[in-house]
Amino acid sequence: MTGLLATEHAIVRIKRERRRDVPTVLRNGPYRLFFYAADRNEPEHVHVERDNRVAKFWLDPVRLQQSGGLSRTEILRIERMIEESQADLLEAWHEFFDY
Repeated sequence: MTGLLATEHAIVRIKRERRRDVPTVLRNGPYRLFFYAADRNEPEHVHVERDNRVAKFWLDPVRLQQSGGLSRTEILRIERMIEESQADLLEAWHEFFDY
């Protein structure tokens, strides 16, 4: 993993938790990054949630698509986290959607 400590952050290779259609692909502190299976026809992206706050980031290039309830500081922190994990997240996207 690029720049991430494995003990703090773990790319979960398409870990299909309770629901196969919403796999968690990264956990980092309070943030959960995941895909929706229904998003197959959209450009590569990841959803982020913390408590009842959410965001959606495009992966290539990394940029915020939408957010709800997150501060600008948090958005920037999440954006950096996604940039550091971009290659792994893209790989997970392609693996999940069978590209």
